[in-house]
Amino acid sequence: MSGDLGEILGVAYLSEFTEFKYGVKKLRWKDHRNMAMRGEDVLAFGIDTKTGNLILVKGEAKSRVKLAASVVATARKALCSNKGHPSAHAMSYLADRFFEQGETQMTDLLDNAQLKKRMPLSRVTHLLFTFSGNDPTEILHKNLSGYPDNIRQMYVGLQVAKHQEFIKAVFKEAANGV
Repeated sequence: MSGDLGEILGVAYLSEFTEFKYGVKKLRWKDHRNMAMRGEDVLAFGIDTKTGNLILVKGEAKSRVKLAASVVATARKALCSNKGHPSAHAMSYLADRFFEQGETQMTDLLDNAQLKKRMPLSRVTHLLFTFSGNDPTEILHKNLSGYPDNIRQMYVGLQVAKHQEFIKAVFKEAANGV
C-alpha cells in the first residue's frame, strides 16, 4: 500500500503542478505487483506548446517510513536504465490505455515516439518522488548534486510524520468510498 500510494501521489503531483497532464492512473489497470508498466513507477506526458512535440517524464516513486540514501540511489539507477528513456513496453502499454480512453492524439504521439527515431533526451525529464516519515531534503540534495548527465531533473520529497497511519487512513477512506 505504501508504494502504491507513493505512485498515486507522484502522478497527482505531475498532473497538478507541471506541464505533464497526460498520465494513466497505473492502479486502474494493475493486475498484480509485477504488471502494468513493469518497472516504470510513473510515466506522464505533455505536449510542448511551442513545437507540438511530445514531452515525457519518467519517474520513480519511493515510499518509506524512514527514507535512506540507498533507496534514492536505487531509484536513480532505475531512472538511468534504458539510457534514461522509458521502456518500449511501458510506452506501448500506455499508448493502448490512451487509445481505450479515446485520446487519439496522445496515442498517435506515443506510437510515433516508438516507431520513429528514439525521442531525444532534451524532451525527457526524470522525476524522483519520495514519500516518507523523515525529512528527505539532505538525501535528495546529495543525490541530485552527484547526477552527472544532462537529463532535466525534478526531485520532490513529501514528508508525512505519521507515515504509516496516514497510509492506513487513506486506504480505509478509499475502501469506504469516500
